[in-house]
Amino acid sequence: MAYVQGGDGGERASRCRGRRSGRGYQGPDLISSLPDDLLYHILSFVTTPEAVRTSALSRRWTGVWTRVPRLLLLDEESKDVDRMLDSFDGVLRRYATDVDIADLTISYHWDCPEVTEERATSWAGFAARRVTGRFDLSVKVQSAGTDEHFLELPWFERTAEISLDMSGMRVQLPPAAAAGNFTRLTKLQMSHLLFMDGGGGEGISDVVSRRCPRLETLELEHIDDVEALSLSSESLLCLRLVSLFPLRRLDLEAANLRRMQLEDCFAGHGGWNGGTAMRLSTPVLEEVVWEDEYPDVVEVYSEEQWNLIHQMQLPYYSELDLVVTTNGHRSYGSNIIHFLKRNSSIRNLTLALWTYDKFFQYRARNNPAAVRCMPEHCTCHERSKWWDQEAISLDSLEQLVIRDISGELEERQLTYFIVRNSKALKKLVVVFWRRVTGSRRRFLRNLRKLSASGCTIEFNFPRVRKRTYRDRRMGKIVIKV
Repeated sequence: MAYVQGGDGGERASRCRGRRSGRGYQGPDLISSLPDDLLYHILSFVTTPEAVRTSALSRRWTGVWTRVPRLLLLDEESKDVDRMLDSFDGVLRRYATDVDIADLTISYHWDCPEVTEERATSWAGFAARRVTGRFDLSVKVQSAGTDEHFLELPWFERTAEISLDMSGMRVQLPPAAAAGNFTRLTKLQMSHLLFMDGGGGEGISDVVSRRCPRLETLELEHIDDVEALSLSSESLLCLRLVSLFPLRRLDLEAANLRRMQLEDCFAGHGGWNGGTAMRLSTPVLEEVVWEDEYPDVVEVYSEEQWNLIHQMQLPYYSELDLVVTTNGHRSYGSNIIHFLKRNSSIRNLTLALWTYDKFFQYRARNNPAAVRCMPEHCTCHERSKWWDQEAISLDSLEQLVIRDISGELEERQLTYFIVRNSKALKKLVVVFWRRVTGSRRRFLRNLRKLSASGCTIEFNFPRVRKRTYRDRRMGKIVIKV
């Protein structure tokens, strides 16, 4: 704000002119007088191109950005696509050589110009030398999966976390005979890439097992040509495997592993007849997230782990969200009841019955025999009346939500059984995926009879017009018993 000598009127006029001209504050520069470390901290909250532009403010700001410990090179921040890659290289080249980088993120998803093998490898080499914290590289190539586009990954002796999302680019892991390690690496994330070793998972297995002495978290997602993983690690605490194709064998020896998640790895092997297998030696495993087909052979090397996987008990959990994908099986209620017997303290239960899974429907249309219950010992061939067995205690259950049901016999009997044995049930919510007609109305009437006094029952069903499923607006009925 400008001040002019000569009286109050002139001063007020000058203030008004300052506001109209948009000059704003015209006092002393207070930010430039701050200590260097504080300026570095301030600039770490903006993207690197914005930090670079501060060099135009004054001599004081020239080169300040080159010592900021956080570099963000994002494609959405650059206005000139043709020069974007060169500008990324320029930033890395001009960065101070005596400063360790705590966080380096490079993101580029344009098809033209493409990221070349030399450029991607150069970025990784820079990160291996300079980054002590997290290195995040996310790029996209137009010719995905070709040998012309690959990243030659060096040894990262100093980096703590690495995340690679390569959108189809191949990755060449360091040779097994080469000297070096991922010495300080604690977290490794890899997704949407291919390995150049051609060993079907042998390369990444060797790196994790022999070259990552401090690795605690390993996440591999959407990676093709991985047929087998053999991991041995004393430091590994968390393992996440998603869409590794075509995974046929998993050997895991991790003495301190606490959490394991598998999703869509053993599924979808097509004409493969060799079977799938999983061998686990994880004595302190506490949490398993399983969204996959069950392997043909499973070997477990501790009684505690066997109980966790095969006799799962959650006695102290008050809320449970259970999703059951039946995949063609017509008898599954007894399995769910067996599970609920081991979890007697649940207060809020949400049960989703996916008898109409989209992937299952696709397989059924193309190959009906592939979704039938073939094993002779399958409970579908027995069709025992499990709902007439002895009652179970669900006295803690106060709220029950059953989603995506169509009113089939197994669904109705399962719902009756749970409601009949829940004496403290206060609210029941039923969500149909088809319009409620005929026998479903009887189903709703029976639920009213079985529910405890004071229970609120809510029925939700789609309002479908002209026998199509385009109008999915939900109708609702609420009844107080």
